[in-house]
Amino acid sequence: MTKVKVFFATNRNLITSRRDFDSNSSTIDGRDRFGIHPSDFRVGTAKVKVLDVNGNENTENIIEHKAMFIVGSLKVFPEVYEEREYSSKGSDKLFPAYMEELNTIGKKQTNSALVVIPGFNYNFEESIERAALLSHIYSTDENHLIPFVFSWPSDGKLWFSYDNDLRDAKLSGETSGRTFRAFIRLMIKMKKEEECISSAFLIAHSMGAYALRFAVKELQRTPSDMKPIFNSIIIAGADEESDCFLDDRKMPNLFKLTSDVIVYANKADKALRHADNQPSLGHHGPASRTADLFKEKLTVIRCHEVDYPYYDPTRHQYYRISREVVQDISLVMQGVEKFEDREPVSEGVYKLVKKT
Repeated sequence: MTKVKVFFATNRNLITSRRDFDSNSSTIDGRDRFGIHPSDFRVGTAKVKVLDVNGNENTENIIEHKAMFIVGSLKVFPEVYEEREYSSKGSDKLFPAYMEELNTIGKKQTNSALVVIPGFNYNFEESIERAALLSHIYSTDENHLIPFVFSWPSDGKLWFSYDNDLRDAKLSGETSGRTFRAFIRLMIKMKKEEECISSAFLIAHSMGAYALRFAVKELQRTPSDMKPIFNSIIIAGADEESDCFLDDRKMPNLFKLTSDVIVYANKADKALRHADNQPSLGHHGPASRTADLFKEKLTVIRCHEVDYPYYDPTRHQYYRISREVVQDISLVMQGVEKFEDREPVSEGVYKLVKKT
């Protein structure tokens, strides 16, 4: 068992039980799930227990873990933003603590920042648990990832609240953008002061990629904050249009935040079939013209051969349960340059195959 401390920002009321959600009573701006206003947010920390689960003979290529939110571990600080002015700024307490955590380094270990944007169907506790789980499975003895999750107010219900979640992801753009702005300024400050941070990564899964679009749109309101502070940005199973990097109304400016965007896609992903935004980035990767514009910055990894549908019938969770995909993402976060398990398909496009 491993205990993981998770830093978070959220613009939702801290509802932690699925039964507290009622999509039928949602108002037009989702205030039954948001805080006082969708642009207000809270920051804080929580702790999670991550248990390794022994697999059976049929799951040798499956990563099995169980993450459990530790009751009583939650610490919350408000971040209230009224008429473009802060009346309470909890991030002044949280970010120095996150900086201190990043700078706590063992003899043979470096710490790296891991920013997580979960997809739909997560309540608050589950988004915290997911960030802890990803930090645990992608970390190595040499590279320890410190999780920071933006928990936007998805309903925590599969399928039935899909349209609500699309709307809430969009409404969360201002808050998530301001969160990233504070995070980016923290990273810049640390680098100027030559603090011991080796790298920073961002991973967005499913509808989290759609939420990321609106965070980038908010962030670009201050161009001076569009700095390449992330070593890599990973987008997995994206519930987003394939032209999102081409259309100025979406997120071509994501490439200003990093020199390395990696899209993990699965043409057999069944969870994305509920979406109307076809063709989907999560099924086939970016539109073909994207590679011409971002050739040196974009990599596409096809995962349909390593998604293990007998274990995950939705074929949507491969980024955390497929050993091949998990190891590939972990190698990205270790900063390796050669990936022996990737088979080239075309320029900038690879596929992962099952290990024998």
